[in-house]
Amino acid sequence: MALGPVARLWVRLSGWQQDQVGAVAKAELARLADRLMRLDAAPRLLAGRFADRLEETGGEALVECPYPWLVRRGMVQRPACSDWRCDDGIRLDTGGECGNCGTVVHIRRARRARIAAEVDRELPGLTDAERRQVLEDRLREQAAAEAEDFVRRREQAAAEQARRDAARAAAEERAEHERQAAAAA
Repeated sequence: MALGPVARLWVRLSGWQQDQVGAVAKAELARLADRLMRLDAAPRLLAGRFADRLEETGGEALVECPYPWLVRRGMVQRPACSDWRCDDGIRLDTGGECGNCGTVVHIRRARRARIAAEVDRELPGLTDAERRQVLEDRLREQAAAEAEDFVRRREQAAAEQARRDAARAAAEERAEHERQAAAAA
């Protein structure tokens, strides 16, 4: 059922490619079932994802190389926000629109409006083209600053995770030494 929408692409694959796509599909089905805690919904969700991606591409006829398309585009979850249940703005668990994505869009629109108001207040005599250019420059600067902040937070989180992993490994090693000492006594 999960590979139903891409059946015509499937027949264009070699035996090895079919094995690889099958393995990736099984892994994705297991991941979906595990995350959603509903084994029955996973094939339907993956089939829906394939159908959506095919429609986005323009149909099977426009897929020149089916193997990379299936593995890298058709099968991959594309969260449009930070919610793990989001796939291209659609909630995997409900099938409805992702509210978090709506919030992200709202935040971005509000930021754009705030920056536009700042530009209008600071530089009142600009033409429309100049205003648009200044606005785009400031939005780019804002996006770059956010990206730097994201990288910094991600590095901090990775360092914290490494510290926790090291502490956990040390605790496990201590516990093992204590078990060995208790067994020897």
